[in-house]
Amino acid sequence: MGGCEGVREAWGDYLALVEGGKGGVIFMVDATTIEDRESELREELEGVLETLRDSGQGQIAVVFNKVDRKDVSLSEVMEVLGIEDGEEEGVELKGFKSSVINGVGVEEVFQWLGSSRDT
Repeated sequence: MGGCEGVREAWGDYLALVEGGKGGVIFMVDATTIEDRESELREELEGVLETLRDSGQGQIAVVFNKVDRKDVSLSEVMEVLGIEDGEEEGVELKGFKSSVINGVGVEEVFQWLGSSRDT
């Protein structure tokens, strides 16, 4: 789903589907605008994480897109958002770098989501 403000209201409907079984969410962030939108991103990501934590299960792949346009390290952007790889309250979280336009990192995200669902 898209992330524009009007669409965010519908996220809850889709998160309910994830809560019903072990499902996954891809939370994509434009790496070129992270500094400008830090508080907004933190708030939205925390809302998604809270919903998944309430169900005690789920996965979230936080994908930092457009890394081809900016020299950015994964650890730096995850630190900015106050997150780290791991599992907390039944929710698995993993950060990824990607460039959708160049096809970099996309397959890795889906492989992780698929392999985590099989375990």
